[in-house]
Amino acid sequence: MAIEQSIDAADAWFAGEDKVLQFEILQADEATPQDVTGWALSWTLRKTDRTAEVVLAKASGGSGITITGAFNASRDQNTQRVVVAVSDGDTDALSPATYRHVLKRTDDGSETVLSFGNFVLLRA
Repeated sequence: MAIEQSIDAADAWFAGEDKVLQFEILQADEATPQDVTGWALSWTLRKTDRTAEVVLAKASGGSGITITGAFNASRDQNTQRVVVAVSDGDTDALSPATYRHVLKRTDDGSETVLSFGNFVLLRA
């Protein structure tokens, strides 16, 4: 189930900062944790204009996405998270603007959007 999670100006994400995004992945009922152990994942940041050009991409398998914590079917005990690490150099050259981000499962036959939303990048 795709969950909208926007990063807006109040989140104060500035170009040139090291940041970490954490996602709790839930089943379709939006209440029960989903075990994502072993999933192939990607996260992309795109321009919002007609080109929809990808300006930043991360992937599991040593390219910026890790799965941390321990899965538990009980949400209050589940610490498993998908973690996307964005380094300062990843956003240095990006203009302040509103982009779109998407976290996706990319396993063959199971491709699905897990999270999406606006992504407001600020310049200090």
